[in-house]
Amino acid sequence: MVNMNMKIKIAVALVGVIVISIVIIAILNGNSNGKESTIHNITVGSSAPNYGFFLDNGTSTNLTAFKGHTTLIWFVATWCPSCAQGNAAINQNYQFFKQHG
Repeated sequence: MVNMNMKIKIAVALVGVIVISIVIIAILNGNSNGKESTIHNITVGSSAPNYGFFLDNGTSTNLTAFKGHTTLIWFVATWCPSCAQGNAAINQNYQFFKQHG
């Protein structure tokens, strides 16, 4: 009976080590979708990379389309309360932003 309990403990420990190893490998492997990720080091005054995105009407565009225009890019999460407050502040000040480019 003692040997059986010891075998079960060893099996559980082995499965735990395997699961933890798989998780660590997945984390270290990172980008699993096959696309390379590029990190841009952007400094104040430099040009932004030509980032592509979708507009709220569903059309795709990129930053090149806005060249020569002052552009505000606002990255938010829909679940984020402070992001919603920021959205409200931008909407309240829209006329100011519009007049100043």
